Amino acid sequence: MKLLLLGGTSDAIKLCQLLLQEGYDVIYSIKGLVRQPSLPCEIHCG
Repeated sequence: MKLLLLGGTSDAIKLCQLLLQEGYDVIYSIKGLVRQPSLPCEIHCG
């Protein structure tokens, strides 16, 4: 299952890390005005 996570907060980063540990395929989406996090998943900016 692929999940789209709307990011931009520290809570979203923590949730993304937990989902990745559980084996989910995550796309982390940010608006582009925030710093791009270092996560081992696809990051969509824009």
